[in-house]
This record gives sequence, C-alpha cells and structure tokens, in this order.
Amino acid sequence: MQTPGCLKAVKAPTLRLDLDERRAAALSRLLRNVTWPDLIAYAGDVEEALLMRDALDTIGRTLVLGEAGRSGRRGSSRRR
Repeated sequence: MQTPGCLKAVKAPTLRLDLDERRAAALSRLLRNVTWPDLIAYAGDVEEALLMRDALDTIGRTLVLGEAGRSGRRGSSRRR
C-alpha cells in the first residue's frame, strides 16, 4: 500500500520498432486517422482516451523524427 503523498518512481516503458519505410508510413497514416470517437469507443473513460491520444501522438512524433529504430540507410535492402 502506498502512503498518501509519496510517489513511487515508475520507469516508463521503452518501445523499439524496427519498421521499413512502407510500414512506418502505414503506421503514421493510421495514427493520423485515429479519431476522438475511436478512442472513446475503446477507452474506459475520457481520462483514458486522453492518455491513449497522448501515447499515439508520442509514437507519431517519433516516427516523423525518424527515431523509431530505423537505421535511415538507403540501399541497405535488396529487391529480388
């Protein structure tokens, strides 16, 4: 049980995504198209919907900034 007024330090989880450019673009498109009614439908309450939106926005910003674990090297994959 936690003592009132004492906050336990919780480490935020870290996600590593290894996505090629097509998958990253598809995920980015999905994140842009998630609507507030979508979030409300899955959330238990408004607070949870806001947390979902914030998490999705964080993932989207990371994709845009290229920090989602992609190497950024061109020509490293070969087509057969």
